[in-house]
Amino acid sequence: MSATHRIFSPLLVSLLAAYIFFGCATAPKTVEPEPEAIPETSLEEETYRGVSYYAATGDPSAAISAFERAKREAPEDPETRVLYSSLLLAVGQFDEAESELEAVLKENPENINALYNLSLVQGARGENKDRESTLEEILSIDAGEPRANASLGELYLERREYRKAKESFRRSLESDPDSFVARLGYANALRRTEDYQESVEQFNEAARIDPDYSFVYADRARSKLRLGNPKGAEEDLTRAIEALPDHYWHYIDRGKVRLIDLAKPSLALEDFDRAVEINPELFYAYVYRGGILIDLGRYAEALKDLEFVISRRPDYYPVYPDLGMLYVLAERYPEARRLYRMSSEQDQENPGFKLMVGALYFVEGDAEKGTEYFRGIVNTFPRDSGAYHVARTFVEPGYEGTALRKLKEEKQPLLKSQMFFYLGMFYITHDMSALGETLLMETADANILSLRETRLAREFLKRRGVIE
Repeated sequence: MSATHRIFSPLLVSLLAAYIFFGCATAPKTVEPEPEAIPETSLEEETYRGVSYYAATGDPSAAISAFERAKREAPEDPETRVLYSSLLLAVGQFDEAESELEAVLKENPENINALYNLSLVQGARGENKDRESTLEEILSIDAGEPRANASLGELYLERREYRKAKESFRRSLESDPDSFVARLGYANALRRTEDYQESVEQFNEAARIDPDYSFVYADRARSKLRLGNPKGAEEDLTRAIEALPDHYWHYIDRGKVRLIDLAKPSLALEDFDRAVEINPELFYAYVYRGGILIDLGRYAEALKDLEFVISRRPDYYPVYPDLGMLYVLAERYPEARRLYRMSSEQDQENPGFKLMVGALYFVEGDAEKGTEYFRGIVNTFPRDSGAYHVARTFVEPGYEGTALRKLKEEKQPLLKSQMFFYLGMFYITHDMSALGETLLMETADANILSLRETRLAREFLKRRGVIE
């Protein structure tokens, strides 16, 4: 990419962020994780400041000094002042840049380069209404101005006005087919409107224009995933990492592909480990790493990871059940109960959360509180449900036989396995260990890996010496 191209590249909202002047800078959007998974658009909570063209090729302070000399020699030259404002922009001196531009525009209100740099100042400050007005002013002077059209496309992309974004990027590309900003913006607008194949072709063109910009490959990976090509997505994210090896989100994204789409947990673990090394203060890598460590049976390490998550995001409830399970395994029962109570508040469809709270009172030997708890929740379950019969067992002496018969009639394997676990807990905590272990074995042997009760049953049976 030429120096001129970089000097007049506007802010581009890409996968996570913006392509900032003289190079790239990205700023994650403020979209919080959904319960099922961290969302497709990598989050959000810190701004990635890229390196300007001059920082990448030399000392920006030396370049500024050179322009200061030019300014002293030709202080009235408007283009010198505009270029100087560009350097001030590159190092974040927005007030100084604005002063230079206002001086130029006072003499020539239609100086497009000065107006364009002013729009960059406004964009860097988050003054998007003013930025849009300035860009529209440029287009009133020259409707085909490629930089202004591309920048306006960015604003539409941010506002999810994808049809308008595509139109603006198309106009930019008509005037300048090699506009990296317009090409990348057009590709992302296509991706957001689910035209994944065409978006890949546009990302290919963007990569041709600037093969060193890592987010081309990260964004293209998302389209490839949507096209059912996870191997291609992994390859693209590897290229992104090669281009920007210390970028946290590239490792998160590749780790997710490796874990979820390619079933490569060991490689995914390496990516999440690397993300933690890069930024140990962000919690996303710990979420995924904690899950892998649970699957590996490395519970103490997983516990540390998930405790870190809720220390940073106490409201991030998707980890509550796993962390509650880890507290049970660590015999930290009050903490486990707290997490399971919170889980039941967030997910009222899973009866296991409520049942676990009560069962743990009996595990601790507090039958009085446990009975009181179950008495309070038994009628919250449908009377024909297994959960009702299990809860009633903890309340009504002698009901366990009826409950067992009812559970054996359950037609849904998942619910049957889950309820056998809690009824097994009843028997074990009521001095009927053999029958309790038999029911836990039923849960373990059903091998329903989506049930945390499956893992708990196996661990309890190991600790009791029933299985190895």
